[in-house]
Amino acid sequence: MSGMEVIGLALALWPVVGLLNELYSSVKDGSASRWAMTIKVQERIFKECVLKLLQGDEDLSEKDRIGLITGDKSFTSLWQDAEFSARLESRLDKELCMLIKHEVLEISKLVSNLQRYLGEIKTEPAAKRVLPSFRDVKRVLRKDEIKKNLDYLAFHNSALRKLLKTCSSTAYADAKPAANTVQRQSTLQEERQKRIDAQFFNGFHEVLGKSFRCNCPAGHEANLSVTDTMVMFQSSDLSRVMSNLRLRGRSATMESDMTAYEDADDGEDMMSEWIRSTWSRARQGSLSMRPGDNPALLVKYSESRGVQNFTPIPDLCQWIHTVRMSPPNSPKMRTEELQGVLGAHDGKRYTVRAPRQHTALTIVSMEEWLATCGTASKRRRVRAELAMNLAATILQFYPTAWIEKTWTWQNFSVARHESSHDLMITQRFWSLDMPRRQSLKKTPAAAPSKFWSTFQDLDPMLVRLGFGLIELALGKRLADIRMDKDTLADGGGSGGDSGSSDADLADYYTAVDVLNSNEIEDEIGVTYQRVVEACLRCRVISDVGIKLLKSNSSKFESDLERFVVEPLRRHHSSIWGTAQVTTY
Repeated sequence: MSGMEVIGLALALWPVVGLLNELYSSVKDGSASRWAMTIKVQERIFKECVLKLLQGDEDLSEKDRIGLITGDKSFTSLWQDAEFSARLESRLDKELCMLIKHEVLEISKLVSNLQRYLGEIKTEPAAKRVLPSFRDVKRVLRKDEIKKNLDYLAFHNSALRKLLKTCSSTAYADAKPAANTVQRQSTLQEERQKRIDAQFFNGFHEVLGKSFRCNCPAGHEANLSVTDTMVMFQSSDLSRVMSNLRLRGRSATMESDMTAYEDADDGEDMMSEWIRSTWSRARQGSLSMRPGDNPALLVKYSESRGVQNFTPIPDLCQWIHTVRMSPPNSPKMRTEELQGVLGAHDGKRYTVRAPRQHTALTIVSMEEWLATCGTASKRRRVRAELAMNLAATILQFYPTAWIEKTWTWQNFSVARHESSHDLMITQRFWSLDMPRRQSLKKTPAAAPSKFWSTFQDLDPMLVRLGFGLIELALGKRLADIRMDKDTLADGGGSGGDSGSSDADLADYYTAVDVLNSNEIEDEIGVTYQRVVEACLRCRVISDVGIKLLKSNSSKFESDLERFVVEPLRRHHSSIWGTAQVTTY
């Protein structure tokens, strides 16, 4: 029997308190009550140890986690699953596995002995109970054995806890309980800082837009990733793109994408932080030039302070192209060609540098990540962390030019560096100095959704956040979920759309169906499901009654943090610990 199987066996043996309650009438001195409390305490300690062992498993759903910890018989077979056991044992060394197995086996024997002793008392023939001397002797002996077993049980439980405490991969998520998290209160100083931050984001957005008026003979797309700490510029090969544009026409690919990464827990002064940018070649055959799964070179931006002797950069597009043609880690690139300044002399200016170190970073659109990435990339912890950062990104950027009210997954990408996955905002910029409306006239506009005008009590920004949280929780698009259900309803037919021409309306109905089915609770947890419900309903039940959540409300920022962002942070912290911040 493996170490993992014996844990399941021990959990199955724990329900012995019921026997003590039945024996209360035969144990008049109150021993049964004390035993029951002691066993409950040791059961709780043992289950906490099991939780500690399971919490690092990124492939275990919340439903399975709860079922395993509670000892539900329907989950017994999972303890015998070879893949599941291998995942748990892979986080422990060979000696630790052996020691844990030893302690759990001893605990199982002790709990089994307790059941046997209590069962003997319960099934003792009534005829024997009429002989006081024999009854008293047996009762004293059994009470003594029960007490010894309880003492040994506490000893081995304590040893198990110490073993798990010595292993870093089984450490508790947070030293302090999530329930003790103090709700951050808004102050005048914090409100002032938020206004300064919003001015900074809007100002930097404007400078980047003006700096991207390139002199290329034809328009092309590019990706810029922007946040308080970094900016990622992902450009395409100019010669290839220009030839594609001649074939397709300029209006189809006239826009540029700007992408931003959000660190939900970064509390440092954003005005002095480095802002970083990356470039990477677009994939062959891609005409849309959306973020692709490609390596990137790093370029840093920072707000310019004081007098700088750097050369002004009139054309950001050409500057990035020059950096690409002679990478920063190439000795051929002169130092002065790796730095410059963006912005007007009478306004905000930003220093641009291209470090010589290469960063193994890849960028993929969120749509593509959800649709094509394998299960290894979409592990439960990764999806929960991206969901937490998505909510924090909406909270920080919704009052700026970076987030639109009707945002979609086209506005987000994922930056992958080694084992980390970081969320980035994606926004369109024009590469040529021409009005947006002139290009849009050449492209037929899609029919506007009637959903938002019909359900005016729902907030588009918040409802779309609910859509995103569901898709991250289940690892698939709402359209795919709808298609799967339609296929089952058609008896394995072609599936397809349910007939609704309004995608927002269809997505909302699908999201509500998923919410009512409790799939999210089973997959991630009840806290996550409550957050999704708050986003979809745009209301919560607070201490003062029903509270509406609207992005045009003066209290929307504090409400979003209290009812959406903070619960997601606490939930993530209680299971996987505080999210690590990636540095590039």
